[in-house]
Amino acid sequence: MNEPFRTAYLGIGAIALAWLPCAALAVDVVAANLVTVTDAVTGSGSKLVAGRKLKISCKYSYPQKVGKPLSWKVQLEVDGKVIGTPNATLPPPVESTDFDHKTLSYYNPPSFSASAIWTTAIAGVHTAKCTLDPEGRLRGWEMLSHTENNVQQTSFTVDVTPLAPPGAAQGPQPKVLDPDLRIALAARVLPNCAPGQDVVRISGTIRNAGSGYAIIPPGKAIVEIESKAGVHGGTIATGNLAPGQAQQVSVTLKPKALPVSLAGATLKFRASIIPGVIKDASAAGNQKELTVVFPANYCKQASGSSTTPRARAAPDGPAKR
Repeated sequence: MNEPFRTAYLGIGAIALAWLPCAALAVDVVAANLVTVTDAVTGSGSKLVAGRKLKISCKYSYPQKVGKPLSWKVQLEVDGKVIGTPNATLPPPVESTDFDHKTLSYYNPPSFSASAIWTTAIAGVHTAKCTLDPEGRLRGWEMLSHTENNVQQTSFTVDVTPLAPPGAAQGPQPKVLDPDLRIALAARVLPNCAPGQDVVRISGTIRNAGSGYAIIPPGKAIVEIESKAGVHGGTIATGNLAPGQAQQVSVTLKPKALPVSLAGATLKFRASIIPGVIKDASAAGNQKELTVVFPANYCKQASGSSTTPRARAAPDGPAKR
């Protein structure tokens, strides 16, 4: 490099460095805490609901006392998608005086924050992430002495939108990924011989194998038990089911005549997810055939359940798909 060109190059570099605030050279900025997610209107972080605006915030700090911090850019992401790249919001300065009684402004504790608004239409677990100086503009001037502590992230859960009370106006509901209900039930004979007592118990689990919440309206049954003869049918209700959640259920059925009339009988039942209660992702596992066999001497030897012969259940039939 010739001398005149070298002198001009160094002169330009000196001017650029002189323009930069001294406090910004070789500083360190660290993530102060995990990303916080709150309701943008209420400010609450305890209940995050699909369909509402959420405020994603992150905070950074300087380990050392500095003058006015730089106007950092902070990139905020949710589930890998950028929701905003705002300038950092600086706190009010703290004033002090020096030996010459001059007023100086410092940021102590020196920190700043950034936030963006995000609205989700999907319930479930999400990941929020904040990245300081995402384009690396200031790192190019070697103004950050460490960069490995400039990214922070956290996971948070968004719940389904609660259903409006009966009679209330139903607002637009956010999209919820489809659930997939599966039933695993078995039937057995109960040793009850008094008139009007239950003689069959059907129990097991209802499981949500889908990727979305199963929102079941209050008071609505989700499974119907059909019986062709001997015993009345019934229904099974359950609460809302999160993805992967299973719930134990049970229902008992009454005979259509005296219990003794079932002696030696083989009864078949069909358990089915009731169509239309929820939007089910798949019909697989929505039906199951059940069979019970009553002993030949059922309720003939005595009327009390303590002396009635033990009943047996036949193997379950193949599931309807």
